[in-house]
Amino acid sequence: QEITYVAPGYCGEAAGLIVGDVIILLNGSEMSGGNDIKGEGPKKLVLTISRNGVIINIQVERCKVYY
Repeated sequence: QEITYVAPGYCGEAAGLIVGDVIILLNGSEMSGGNDIKGEGPKKLVLTISRNGVIINIQVERCKVYY
């Protein structure tokens, strides 16, 4: 799941996610789609991402994004 947008001023940006990061695992498990991150669920998530070929873990706090 490639990140195509990071909302300025919200939790993803604060955690250091950037456009182009590819989410490989969510809390150590494979994702079934982008909806795994949206909506209700655990407040804190660990995303394993690939950034320019480097695998890193980023802890993200789930928050509601208002457009």
